[in-house]
Amino acid sequence: EYKIGSIQFSGDLLNQSIDDLNDLLTIAKGDVFKRKKVIETIQAISDLYADQGYAFSDIDAITSEDNKKHTIDLNISISLNKKVYIN
Repeated sequence: EYKIGSIQFSGDLLNQSIDDLNDLLTIAKGDVFKRKKVIETIQAISDLYADQGYAFSDIDAITSEDNKKHTIDLNISISLNKKVYIN
């Protein structure tokens, strides 16, 4: 059983602070790693940017395991594509 280690954000954060993004997390350091919770977090971040017009952003959770500590560190990579305007 692996636990969440560190959680970082990288890429195009746009106008969002790390605190804003942390508020969207459904996981926390020390929680048991569950892929479903990671997917929920990715969806919440996608929705945030979609509401700002970035409908096709790429949000990816890059994981790295520490087998000795039984932890998984997450780097949530945010890549915003072109802004979409709807008339």
